[in-house]
Amino acid sequence: MTLASVGCVGQQGYDDLLVRYRTCEEQLIELSAQVEERDVQIAEMQRTMDAAKSSLSDELALLRQERDKLSAQLSQAEQKIQELADAPPVVEVAHVVPVEVDSALRELAQMQPELMTYDAEQGMVKLRSDMTFALGSTDVKQAGVSALGQLAGIINIPAAAQYEVRVVGHTDNVPINRVREKHPTNWHLSVHRAIAVKDVLQQSGVSATRLGVSGYGEYRPLAQNGPKGNRANRRVEIFLVPISARDDALVELEVDPEAGVVP
Repeated sequence: MTLASVGCVGQQGYDDLLVRYRTCEEQLIELSAQVEERDVQIAEMQRTMDAAKSSLSDELALLRQERDKLSAQLSQAEQKIQELADAPPVVEVAHVVPVEVDSALRELAQMQPELMTYDAEQGMVKLRSDMTFALGSTDVKQAGVSALGQLAGIINIPAAAQYEVRVVGHTDNVPINRVREKHPTNWHLSVHRAIAVKDVLQQSGVSATRLGVSGYGEYRPLAQNGPKGNRANRRVEIFLVPISARDDALVELEVDPEAGVVP
């Protein structure tokens, strides 16, 4: 009886161990499968992270390139601003007459620097009275006649056809003495000289319908007069004015009784 019992117990223990072994083996297989699955998941996550890291690295590289490009552009812009700040100012002169007329007037003034100047902003040729007339006289000197003849040629080119000519006389403040009978005041002298210039232009072919004269005497000086006046104030100005502006100018002159206008 005793030996039989021992044999039964040994078999039972063996069977239990076998069951436990198989159970452990199944658990090991299951755990191994789970580990493999986790390894696959980890590998996939690693690939995703590596791809994201690569993408971020590429994006970062692009951002750095863009930053470097913008920095270079900013540097160039700052340099350009500094160059513009250091450069002398450029003043553009607005031309009130056509370019062809403007160029011709510039050339004429350059040829006659002692006699005349040209103001492109006003479309105005200025004659120096001391070079154009003798003292107290309204007779235009020969040099003035020649220059006015050339000016008339410019006024008559087709590009200037839509412009009229206004001749304006000015004097300094030295009172009239020797020629008082002909020119009682400086106002008279300024107008009479404007008329003389107008006559030369008309004789040189400029239509009388395009010509007008006025005088301001001593009342529109360019510079302060001294005891003997100032030669800068003794002048005759010749303006080219669009014919379309004629009516406005006439209204202005009518309300300015001090202008000394000759109808």
